[in-house]
Amino acid sequence: MIQKSKKTLPAIVQVKYYSFALLLSINILSIIFVVLYNINSGIFASIKTFILSSPFVFSTLFIGFFLIPTGMTFVAIHLAQRYYMKEIHSLEDRVRCSSTDALDHFSIGALSYDEDKLIRWMNKSLMTYIPTLQLHDSLTQVNNMLDTTIDLTSITKIEALQYHETVFTLHHDVKNKIIYFENTTQSFRLQERYRDSQLVFGYVFVDNYDLIQSREDRYGQDIMSAIQKSLNNWARTNDIYLRRYSSERFVAMTTFKNFQRLLDEKFTILEEIRSLGKEFNIQTTISIGFSSDEDSFQESARLAWEALELSQGRGGDQVVIKDKQNNVQFFGGQTNPIERQTRVRAKAAASSLHTLMQSAKTIFIMGHLAPDLDSFGAALGMYRIAKAMGKQTAIILPRSGLNDEIIRLIDAFDLTLDDFSIDPETINLTNYKQNDTLVLVVDTNSPKLVQLASLLDYFPVAVIDHHRKSGDSIDGIITYVEPYASSTCELVTEILIYQPLKIELTVFEATVMLAGMMLDSKNFTHRTSVRTFDAAATLRQMGADSIVIKDTIKDDLNDYLQKAAVIQNGRFYDSNYGIVIAVDPESNMIRTRKFLAQVADRLLNFGDVDTSFVIGFIDENTIGISARSTSDTNVQLMMETLGGGGHFNVAATQLKDCTLIEAKQQLLTILDQKYKGENA
Repeated sequence: MIQKSKKTLPAIVQVKYYSFALLLSINILSIIFVVLYNINSGIFASIKTFILSSPFVFSTLFIGFFLIPTGMTFVAIHLAQRYYMKEIHSLEDRVRCSSTDALDHFSIGALSYDEDKLIRWMNKSLMTYIPTLQLHDSLTQVNNMLDTTIDLTSITKIEALQYHETVFTLHHDVKNKIIYFENTTQSFRLQERYRDSQLVFGYVFVDNYDLIQSREDRYGQDIMSAIQKSLNNWARTNDIYLRRYSSERFVAMTTFKNFQRLLDEKFTILEEIRSLGKEFNIQTTISIGFSSDEDSFQESARLAWEALELSQGRGGDQVVIKDKQNNVQFFGGQTNPIERQTRVRAKAAASSLHTLMQSAKTIFIMGHLAPDLDSFGAALGMYRIAKAMGKQTAIILPRSGLNDEIIRLIDAFDLTLDDFSIDPETINLTNYKQNDTLVLVVDTNSPKLVQLASLLDYFPVAVIDHHRKSGDSIDGIITYVEPYASSTCELVTEILIYQPLKIELTVFEATVMLAGMMLDSKNFTHRTSVRTFDAAATLRQMGADSIVIKDTIKDDLNDYLQKAAVIQNGRFYDSNYGIVIAVDPESNMIRTRKFLAQVADRLLNFGDVDTSFVIGFIDENTIGISARSTSDTNVQLMMETLGGGGHFNVAATQLKDCTLIEAKQQLLTILDQKYKGENA
């Protein structure tokens, strides 16, 4: 058995306790004496007689009994306090020395700083990690060495700061002004190795496979062989597992480390495949979708498939990368979408839409905000299909803010908006059941641009559009997006043709749809294919009146003169590229989006202009930029950088709370990055 050793208190502390005990005893005896003093018998009577006869002697003795132990007690307490303070200071010194010595031998670096953010002390570990750091250096010197702009005194923790090959996690003791440098190099390298080994899943699609195979000469097979050879070389060079699983589709897998190299190279395989077509006098492009999910291979495959569909929905010839937070990156997109000769997708879309519409009791149809004739015409086409199926249906149209062309067409046929549409402000969602109501969105795939966004969250949705998809596209049950098409009216006309029911449009509906097609194709000169003319012929057969269209879309003189003034204010960004920027000279004038678009279109009529940008106010706080091109310039990518979108050759954006000069400067920055960056 281990016997505990007894701790002996210091003598001065013992004196304090003994004197205090003596004083307490005397006080108790005094009380007893006072009690006994009042007893007048026996020895107590003699004591009382002594006190009365010699009061001075008794008082001296009595006071002595109190003063001596009291004085001893106070002296002892004072000396004990001095002893304890000395011990405490000694302990503090020992702890301080021990802490400093410990910090010097810890693997964690540490420094303390003063009110002026100057280093006052460093331990040996920090001197080893960062030997160039000196006492009295400013903390900004630490920032420079760790390549960070963060104010170190304003944070409590910051990770992954690197000095040469060492990685630190900084911990800040704000109260004591001490910063600790934890060496996390090993764990950081392990995390890097884990991340670098993560699987990245992808799909590759040959965009115009049907067109290649339709070649009657022997080159069709040669082109596909050349494409596959390029893809195989690309895969072998970058350590990618590539497997063809259908005629035009491949599956690709690689590690995150290899994938980073592809990102750094910005997927040069796109340009390589694109250049193959020049040898065979045909357009050859591919679409690629990639994704990575560290938790699930199946989820990676699903996200990669969505990325591929988004790439195709944007016209192909690009790589789309999508993560599980739905963040999207785009690479490429330098080629105009090519026409698909096959109508398989149109037939499939018509069949799927027919089935979906049959299951609904009520169908709402809506286009984008500030609807144009393409949006309005496509909505009328789907309205007629829904009516032929016996559904309760209406187009969602505001009662104010419609453009003049729509109003003139409605008036020309002696109709009113109430004949086929409903005001979005009058719709009460609680009056409709979710399981038997369907929403059809036409001429846009962006949830931010629809007439009534609340419908998208409340009812099933189908989308028909000819604009390229963006990262925030509507997630519909059916999404039929074909960027090659001239207009949404063209797509709806094909859907109408392939419906199981025989459907006849009214003259009004056919006229509006043809007008929408003509405007979006710029009188059949832009993104026009054989299928465009077939759709136009169908509408003409159903009674579309071109004379009414001509009267509806013609300009008045004042409008023409205002457009001419903006054109006159146009200036070349660089004549070598044929890029013109026109800023509205009337800075206080509010223009329509259509006005800016028409000016941009007319600028392209000049022989030395290949790309045009027109900038003007579209409301008091919003500036619109309308972009057009006839060359290989992808204005959509530029407008997306500024928050907009559109097509390869037709795009636009809106900028809030800035001046015309600031808007132009933002555009110039984008152009400089593209053209001056390429030449750097």
